[in-house]
Amino acid sequence: MKSNEKIIEEAINWLNLEQEGLNNSEQQRFNLWIKELENKKEYENIKFLRNSFKQIPSSYTKKLTDEVDKEIKREKLFRSFKPLLAAAALLIILYFSVYTKFMPIYTKDYSTKHKILKNIILPDNSIVNLDVNTKLKVTYFKDSRKIKLLKGRAFFNVKKDKNRAFFVENLDTQIKVIGTMFEVSSTESDFTEIKVKEGIVKISNINNYNKEKIIAVLEKGDSLKVNQKGKIFVNKKIQPKYIASWKEEYLYFSKTSIIDAIKEFSRYNNYKTTFDKYENTLHEIDGKFPIKEFDKFLYALEKIYPIKIKKEKKNISISSK
Repeated sequence: MKSNEKIIEEAINWLNLEQEGLNNSEQQRFNLWIKELENKKEYENIKFLRNSFKQIPSSYTKKLTDEVDKEIKREKLFRSFKPLLAAAALLIILYFSVYTKFMPIYTKDYSTKHKILKNIILPDNSIVNLDVNTKLKVTYFKDSRKIKLLKGRAFFNVKKDKNRAFFVENLDTQIKVIGTMFEVSSTESDFTEIKVKEGIVKISNINNYNKEKIIAVLEKGDSLKVNQKGKIFVNKKIQPKYIASWKEEYLYFSKTSIIDAIKEFSRYNNYKTTFDKYENTLHEIDGKFPIKEFDKFLYALEKIYPIKIKKEKKNISISSK
């Protein structure tokens, strides 16, 4: 009867060969080997551990690899006699030691297309609202709560938990909070916009080496737009009541250019707008407008400014009178 260590060694070897691709002869030998109950048991155990390792967030894998390298150096003498066994035993120990820390305890994907999704309650009683055309991934760990905003716009009401920070990531921008209310937008390529309705929010840029660089700390009423490299383009104060007004199906504008205001409405009605002159894009608008009353908004523009608006199907043209 083979020893358990020998079976583990063989299982690791077969998994490595499988990853490279088995030829016909190897496949036949593997089929015979896997028929043995003990062989199959150890093979499935090692395969499970490998798959578990692949699910560990990329931000932690480099750290784990460094720990493995350190342990291998410490065990150099032992490895000189039994290299495969030592490496396998070390990895198994490390897999289990990080399993509870880095493996998710809750994951779920959410997405919207043409409708706003309100009051999503997360496991810790934090609440998320999703604007139209939004997609995000929720992943909770033992000691952290993480949201990946893939596109669109979301408003977060975070339940305070000093032992588990709440992170929102978009592109290479990371938002960290303990408990607060804020909006994150990813409606423009390469940009992330953050607006804080309540509390304090820390903004960081994550480089290619997973190193965090704090670029701003925002408080109530702060608004920030940052690009993927961490460069700040807009940093201003806004009235908190304007933040995430889309949740109530209204849009608030304060000294907003016509072109930007129409872009906001276009998220909900998919209109394409053209202007005859650049100057006509710069007129500013203030006020509160229902999202579903786009026609009234256009009518108001014609009354306020010397412009003529023509709407045909999903196309809008704006020209001087």
